Amino acid sequence: MDGATLERVQRLLSKLIRSPEGVALALPELSLEERSLWDGLIRPRGTLDAVARLDIYANMYFFRIHDALAEDFPAVRATIGPQRFHNLITDYLLAHPSRSFTLRDVGACLPDFVRSHVVSSQWPWIGDLALLEWAVVEAFDAADSPQVDEAALAQVPAGEWGLRRVVWHPSLRVLRCAFSVHVPWRQCQDGQQLDEPRLEETWLRVWRQHERVFVAAVPPLEGRALGFDRALASLAEELATVLGEEAAAQQLAAWFAAWVKGGLVCGFEPVRCRE
Repeated sequence: MDGATLERVQRLLSKLIRSPEGVALALPELSLEERSLWDGLIRPRGTLDAVARLDIYANMYFFRIHDALAEDFPAVRATIGPQRFHNLITDYLLAHPSRSFTLRDVGACLPDFVRSHVVSSQWPWIGDLALLEWAVVEAFDAADSPQVDEAALAQVPAGEWGLRRVVWHPSLRVLRCAFSVHVPWRQCQDGQQLDEPRLEETWLRVWRQHERVFVAAVPPLEGRALGFDRALASLAEELATVLGEEAAAQQLAAWFAAWVKGGLVCGFEPVRCRE
């Protein structure tokens, strides 16, 4: 078998193994060239024909992805139950087959997918819950970066604050959810029975510190400020329209102290022009 033929065979086997509906249902969809490669490619052994032998690998492939997603979305699985989760993942892979070399990326589209899936009619918060769990995955895998301490705050001249922007830690994720899904998420982490979340606007801060991912609900005003990527003068002006100038300055000072202590801030870089 020459190199070109070997590559075609590898692509064919990969296509059949990754078919979410199984090898037998994928075979009629093969092209004439693929069918000619398939014929006689795998020899029967014992009671297993060629399809049954390849299905062993296909099942291993599916269940490896299933298990990886169960690890990434444990609260979703606990909410809808193992069987419905199995069906959800089957439907998901039909719509979003894995195209990455790593299982790390396979769940990226699940939060959006589940919002339009039938399970959302019974558990309308399931999309927000999946979004939170994927944010936790991303925060855990995010790049690391040195964090500033309280001494760094004091080193910024008072007159320069307005022309600086916050350099946020790469792990920071800010979510705006329709349900208080951090409650069942935390219960799942603690091995407790999951309560139904309340229908209420909920801002969540997700970040990593000391190799541990944290999730915290924050007030809407802080949620809108987290992740702000323009000059701080713009943030102060926006905050002042709600709180007034003096209260806005006090609130920003309190936030900065908490953000730095929590490891969310990696620096305060100058910007060239006032935004």
